[in-house]
Amino acid sequence: MQKSMREEVERMKTQFIFKQHELETTNRKPPSSVRPHRTFKGAPSTPMSLPSQIRGWNQSVANAYQSVPTEDIPKHPALSGNTKYHPKVPYRSPERTKKPNALPGFHNAFATSTPIRPSQQRLNIAKQRAIEETQTRDAPFLSAFNIPVSPPSSPMHHSHFSSTNQPKNAPDEPALAPSLDIDKDVDMTVDGDEVMLSEETADEVDPVEPFNWKIELNRIILTETLPPFTTPSFQNIIEAVASLELPPDTGHVYSAGCSQILETLSTTFRHNEFKKALNDISHSLSTMIPVISNARLHPPLAALYGLLTTLCYALPDFSSVLLMCSQDEDGSSNIIVHICETIRDHMEGSEKYAHKEILSKEVVSLLEALCFHTKDELINRLVIMPRTQASLLALLHSYQPTWLLIRGVRLLVLLATYTPLCRTLISMVDTNFPHIEQVVTPGRSPLVERLCYHLTETYRKDTECQVLKSSILTFFALLSHSDPEVHSALVGSAIFIPTIIIFISQLTTPIWDDSEELIDASSHAITLAIKTLNQALFLLHYLIFNTTPVFNLKQKLSSVNGIRHFNGLTHTFIVTFGRLCYADTPGWVNQEGSRELVLLTDMAREILDLVVDGPECDNIWQAYHIEHDNGSQTDEEELEANLLGKQ
Repeated sequence: MQKSMREEVERMKTQFIFKQHELETTNRKPPSSVRPHRTFKGAPSTPMSLPSQIRGWNQSVANAYQSVPTEDIPKHPALSGNTKYHPKVPYRSPERTKKPNALPGFHNAFATSTPIRPSQQRLNIAKQRAIEETQTRDAPFLSAFNIPVSPPSSPMHHSHFSSTNQPKNAPDEPALAPSLDIDKDVDMTVDGDEVMLSEETADEVDPVEPFNWKIELNRIILTETLPPFTTPSFQNIIEAVASLELPPDTGHVYSAGCSQILETLSTTFRHNEFKKALNDISHSLSTMIPVISNARLHPPLAALYGLLTTLCYALPDFSSVLLMCSQDEDGSSNIIVHICETIRDHMEGSEKYAHKEILSKEVVSLLEALCFHTKDELINRLVIMPRTQASLLALLHSYQPTWLLIRGVRLLVLLATYTPLCRTLISMVDTNFPHIEQVVTPGRSPLVERLCYHLTETYRKDTECQVLKSSILTFFALLSHSDPEVHSALVGSAIFIPTIIIFISQLTTPIWDDSEELIDASSHAITLAIKTLNQALFLLHYLIFNTTPVFNLKQKLSSVNGIRHFNGLTHTFIVTFGRLCYADTPGWVNQEGSRELVLLTDMAREILDLVVDGPECDNIWQAYHIEHDNGSQTDEEELEANLLGKQ
């Protein structure tokens, strides 16, 4: 009994909820301004009042239409612009037309997830109730739209009236929803809302303003501080010269430069005028360099170079503007001339002073920044440095510390990446720059000779020395690969090929002589030595076999015997390349190093065959295997004696 009562209560609750939702759905209508005008395809949920003119048309056919079943009324396709119409879908016949749904678009508001599909029994009840209500109260309204008898002026071929045919005082026409299938999702999108949302979203997006590089320029100049100094670089530059008594001309140039910088910082520039600000700043700073350099004020000079370096890396096109401003008549840049003068005046020789290391570091850093950011059309602004070579030779002086030599060779590597400068670097007559005076000594290059000296000198024993020599090999490799004439000039040099052979000998001797210094070194040092050997041997192989015709190495070895530094070079060559070709890898070398030494055998044998061939190669092979053969014979005799003793 209680069970049946509970079921009855649940049934009544469900029926009440359906009724309540039906009333809410009927009364909740969107405003007419945002409502899409859709073609009528089903019965509306509530009747609507009609104008007197329309009611007059339907008086003669109202009674006749009441006898027509609702199922037999054909439904016309949607013709409104807001309703999607698919012409490929066939019309359903009156007998098979699906009955209109009672609660189109209803979803359970109490469910926490996606509403499930209602049962078939509830669907049938809802459909039957909707049919009965439609037949009893909506027949006159349907006749006005679907069965017009006598239109006032023209035949009616559409199922809706345009706004031009309605009276002025006619009420707003409600939205006519098409017949919906509750098996599918209901399109609840209002086109007006979409347009309004898209317009609001477009209004909310603010235009992206370009980055204000002028503010960044001001920040760098006013706040950049070079360690180990504590004051900003620009303040250090201004205060250093303020206490000095400068000549009138020099003082005027310096004060004009400071005034121009301060005026530029205080002026507001547009985005397209930023290059003018860069031009003013670069010109003013470059004119202050010779004033500070001549006064030998090393801390502010280092701060000035550090400030220029930071600007080159931080601001776009600053390096190009710095190279282009105040150029000389020969096309070279004033900033490069000032840097070369600073190297010759403050970094040459064994002179020592308090801030020499800081100044040297900042000068080389600025040169690297300029070389790294130079565009192809501005390469001629850099040619003054390799053409004079005095500054480069001072930078690579033997008195310089190893770290500065490494930075100097790295600068040469950056210069060698520009093919037009490679001929100039080895003192060849360069047709790319005919306007520059070129004094060339055939067969000699001061820069190549200086680098060959650093490649074979032995008094530097630290790990940084291996890095320096590896960088020198990289520089020579870039030169040989840049131009066939540069390649031929390197091979034809009197000391270049012999220096590479001496260097390879210096690398192989500690390995096969079991040098305690190398054995006790770290695995990184051993790996670095073997990799440097691989690099040197590959460079020598490339230089020899990429020359047309093939380079006569045997003649080159014989021609340098008269030079004291290369005495006995042929013997050194045979011993060195015999080890690389036929000697076993030492047992203390790690697995990676042993594998790399084995890979060098083929290249070394090809080079050795150019100098030694026939029976001499057999003698070299026997020299490195006879000891091993004798040892094997001794071991066999001892083994035989032991076996006889046991018997």
